[in-house]
Amino acid sequence: MNNRKDKGFRARGIIPAVITPFMPEGKFNEAAMRKLINYLIDGGVHGLFLVGTTGEFYGLTPG
Repeated sequence: MNNRKDKGFRARGIIPAVITPFMPEGKFNEAAMRKLINYLIDGGVHGLFLVGTTGEFYGLTPG
C-alpha cells in the first residue's frame, strides 16, 4: 500500500513568495529581479516561490 505522506515535495526552511518587478511601462524588470533574488539568497532563504501568489503572472509572456 502506498503511503501518501512519503510522496512529493517537502518544503522546509524559509521559502518566501517573491514579487515580480516591472518597469513603469509594464515590462519585466530583469535587473531588479536579479537584485532581489541575490538579496534573498544572501539573507539565507532556502528556496524561492516565484510567480505564484502575488498576481503578476498576467503581465508575463513566454520569453
